[in-house]
Amino acid sequence: GAMATRVLEFKAEAGEAKAVVSLLVLQDQLLVWVGDQREPPVLNNLHYAMAMNRSSGGGSATAASPASPSSPLERERREREKREGVVTTLVGKRFHSLGEKLAKRLSVRMNIPVVCSWNLRDNAAKEEELEALCNMLVKEVMNKYEEEETDADTAGATHGNNEAPPSPTKGE
Repeated sequence: GAMATRVLEFKAEAGEAKAVVSLLVLQDQLLVWVGDQREPPVLNNLHYAMAMNRSSGGGSATAASPASPSSPLERERREREKREGVVTTLVGKRFHSLGEKLAKRLSVRMNIPVVCSWNLRDNAAKEEELEALCNMLVKEVMNKYEEEETDADTAGATHGNNEAPPSPTKGE
């Protein structure tokens, strides 16, 4: 069944790195927005990550590729993509981005596409605090997402068991 889009919000802090996080839970994908608690919300960066170990139709792409033996480099790249996922920067700076790192790690672990918008400035806190925040968010986001999934399942289950009361409009 079509899942309603839900938004979850929470705060996370590591030293001076103080984030407010919004999760937009879509069907089989996730948007993670990370902003600074002390600043107005912005959308400066957008990274789209996909896990490459998705079972659906993964084999066909390789079968379609030319028969020439792939170079060791090419094989190495494919192995790395399976492990780390691939990420594209849609908006903003590409390099040294924690948003990119967060998107990749989440998409690989959760095996769904993840769009991440990381809007904490590099000077918002010490580098190690921002790194710590990023690591914390991997766990936090996964927990929130899993809770949300189980809530959705139990909600679905209760609707299934209890027949809805007949609506007044159905009168004979």
